Amino acid sequence: MNEVLLDVTDLRVRFAGAADDTLKGVSFAVKRGEITALVGESGSGKTLLCRSLLGLPPSNAQVSGSFPRNIPQSIILQNPMTSLDPAMPVGKQILEASSDKRKTIVTELLTLVGIPEPELYAREYPMHLSGGMRQRAAIAIALATRPQVLFADEPTTSLDADSAEGIMQLFVDIKSKLGTAIVLVTHDLQLVRRYSSRILILEKGSIVESGSPQDIFENPKEAYTKRLIYYSTFTEHSHAKTPRPGAKRLVSAGKLSKNYSSAGRVKPVLRNISFDIYEGETLGLYGRSGAGKSTLLRQLSRIEKPGGGTVEYSDELNERQSVQLIFQDSLSAMNPRMRIREILGEPMFIKTKKRPERNVLLQLLDRVELPAAYLERYPRELSGGERQRVAIARAISTSPKLILADEPVSSLDVAVRTKIVHLLRKLKDEENLTLMLVSHDIPLLQHVCDRILHLGEINFVDITL
Repeated sequence: MNEVLLDVTDLRVRFAGAADDTLKGVSFAVKRGEITALVGESGSGKTLLCRSLLGLPPSNAQVSGSFPRNIPQSIILQNPMTSLDPAMPVGKQILEASSDKRKTIVTELLTLVGIPEPELYAREYPMHLSGGMRQRAAIAIALATRPQVLFADEPTTSLDADSAEGIMQLFVDIKSKLGTAIVLVTHDLQLVRRYSSRILILEKGSIVESGSPQDIFENPKEAYTKRLIYYSTFTEHSHAKTPRPGAKRLVSAGKLSKNYSSAGRVKPVLRNISFDIYEGETLGLYGRSGAGKSTLLRQLSRIEKPGGGTVEYSDELNERQSVQLIFQDSLSAMNPRMRIREILGEPMFIKTKKRPERNVLLQLLDRVELPAAYLERYPRELSGGERQRVAIARAISTSPKLILADEPVSSLDVAVRTKIVHLLRKLKDEENLTLMLVSHDIPLLQHVCDRILHLGEINFVDITL
């Protein structure tokens, strides 16, 4: 198990026209059956490092250095919904990636990654699977190539705590059974602490610190490492305040239900959900992947009609634009062909039938602490945190009364996540907004919410004060 499978020496990447390297002489080694965690803020070079080692660097990048180029390698991408083919059943995608064309290989791999009833799920399309199940399917596809080194790029960011633990336990099983070396890219330092063999801290294209989890967490040497650890947890006490007595009820949901049909089966997603949202509060919602949280938000925002039950709105929410939704994946929620000024201006044009003046758009950017020059950029030219700020600016552009935020920070690193949460709280107070915040991060919800709803496996909603 001490065999070195991935030996990287002085890896450098420079983009055409750039004066300096983006990756600056990175060196490390990964052994068989070992989980090596790669940790750093957004833009530190984590994904670029993985893509370069896989032989998939951007077309305008020059790669140099010593690393193995002929060992079997594979990658698990961050968002399984966009990495899986939506028009192809899961089993067919696994078979397409596998060199082993035995009829049983699909069910064997699905069983290996912990998917029950593999014959049934092999016929399902990605849209019919929960987030955790989609991630397991993506892992099965990656394993179909029989890799010796498996790169996992943020594989748990969109998952609830239980599902994330399940994926990490799966990685432990894979490395033990198959001897696979795993390079784990993540910003979840608590998972890193429990599951990794070695941690590499990447800052601005350089490894500034490395060591065992015990070394990194108990005796960090670099200020950058200390800051990452500090940002990884919220303070124990909440800054949230209880809604004032007699607060007005904005939304009343009564016995909401929703079923979906798939492969000839009817799957209940929501069952008899009832709750109220009060003016001025921050209401938290958590639950496991597949519990129906996003489905519930789509019904509250009028994107979907309830299969059963009712949603009643106060007079303030009569206009469609009075309720706005912030999606989890800001990149896929924006038109890649539109500049930021068009993305921000579109909701206002729909509401007023007039194009907003430039100074109005500049004020929106200023509200979310982005520079004026970003108006002319495209979404792909922004970091994840910057895109999420644009998504927030778009949500407040129509002066809504209620904002529904669906996992708005799950894909962001710990430092950016904290800043975005504080920005949401600031805007909520300044704009007199009501906020419903969906998150898998219970400490985050405890930190900012007045009440927390738990959407359980049987869809009973508990109210936690």
